[in-house]
Amino acid sequence: NGDSFADIIVGAGVGGGPHVRVISGMDGSDLLNFFAFAPEFTGGIRVAAGDVLLNGELDILVTSGPGISPTVRVVSGSGTEIGSYSAFGASFTGGAFIAGGPMPGEMLLVAEGLEPTQESAATLTHSQLDSIVAAAISRYESAGLDSQSLSQLAGVSFGIADLTGRQIGLSRANSILIDVNAAGRGWFVDTTPGLDEEFDANGLALDLQALGRVDLLSTVVHELGHQLGLPDLYAEGDLNRVMGASILPGQRRLLTSDDLDSVFASESLFETLHLD
Repeated sequence: NGDSFADIIVGAGVGGGPHVRVISGMDGSDLLNFFAFAPEFTGGIRVAAGDVLLNGELDILVTSGPGISPTVRVVSGSGTEIGSYSAFGASFTGGAFIAGGPMPGEMLLVAEGLEPTQESAATLTHSQLDSIVAAAISRYESAGLDSQSLSQLAGVSFGIADLTGRQIGLSRANSILIDVNAAGRGWFVDTTPGLDEEFDANGLALDLQALGRVDLLSTVVHELGHQLGLPDLYAEGDLNRVMGASILPGQRRLLTSDDLDSVFASESLFETLHLD
């Protein structure tokens, strides 16, 4: 449900009805509770999860065990039916198994407890995003990233999507999605992204255009960090660093060579393990 906690999907086995429960990983409450098929079916069900709509939100995948033709149902995390189809035809009743795609990837959230302040936050354009991506890669170069890794970042594809909840950026294999309007807060799109004159020495906004808006440059730098294998940081002392798991509106995070230490360390280990 986009709250940054992993949730649990449970399906009933043989002998029970086709009952699906989705349980909150935050507090154990039921997020969803429904029968996937006719209640009298007792052949068991199989469940999985995958981002079918490619919107950064996991959907629920359900199919049946033996006894009926195995229909696949896809239900969104909010309980809306996305679609259903017969997996093998009406005559086959041997049951089926199901698997979903990978988890949505590494995401950046806008800080919790901050409600949108923009009445109609402007929609991000591809030209705006492209200019910030180029500036973000340039910052990695200035921080000392090697040429091979810079080429890797240059090959990452970017898209704009309406991400769920507080998600403002989502990193997957060789691709990154950026939210259309920073979860309703609005983006600060720096027209001079090579400079930081809109922010003070602590990264807090001075410029009226940056106040109350989420810094697009910091967001793109964060998501590119995931492409290099850098993890989210959750410790209180790390929330001002580039890889902090959430970001405040009106905040810029500056990339330093220290942020890249784990990238270089993993490359050194890889080379050591492959010595002849």
